[in-house]
Amino acid sequence: MYCIFALVVIKQVGIMAETFESEVNGTVKTFAWLHFFLAGFLAGLAIWL
Repeated sequence: MYCIFALVVIKQVGIMAETFESEVNGTVKTFAWLHFFLAGFLAGLAIWL
């Protein structure tokens, strides 16, 4: 369930980046993807353990 939320965050960050031009857009996108991969990794780890 949380991984779906992480995908929604990526989508919303993409929309925000198109709407507001800023120098930090790349950084925010990077953190959104990092958040998604970390959520997926932790979900997989929880299932495995």
